[in-house]
This record gives sequence, C-alpha cells and structure tokens, in this order.
Amino acid sequence: MPQAKPTSQTTREAVLSELAAMAEGRHPDCNTITGRFVRDPELQQASKILCDAIQAEYHHQPASDITPPPPAWLLPA
Repeated sequence: MPQAKPTSQTTREAVLSELAAMAEGRHPDCNTITGRFVRDPELQQASKILCDAIQAEYHHQPASDITPPPPAWLLPA
C-alpha cells in the first residue's frame, strides 16, 4: 500500500517541532559531546586556550628534557 505524501502543513509542523526541540536542547544532536561543543562558544574558547598552551609548551620543551617517571611507577615488564 503506497504511503500518502506528507502535506506541506505536516512537513512545516515537523520542522518547527524539531527546531523547537533544538532550541530547548531536547534534540538528540544536542545531547552529544560534539553537539554541545558546537553550541557552546565558551567551551570552544576554553578548548582553543588549552590547545594553544599545549602547543606552546610542546614547542618550547625538547623531548630530551622530559623527566622519566620514577621506576616504582612503571608496571613490571
């Protein structure tokens, strides 16, 4: 049995309902880490600051200067 083609009013209501869910944070995409990151400029700024700090430290400290962990911290081989 062929399905009835949705009317423009039904489609409009579905789109508006989904937009309302997104605006209220109830849409499934809003519940993922990526969804929250995309919507939150403060989280984006904090991530950028952290990334820049890690990059700056990485470029200023050669790998030979890294202190190895104490022997008691390593698992037995």
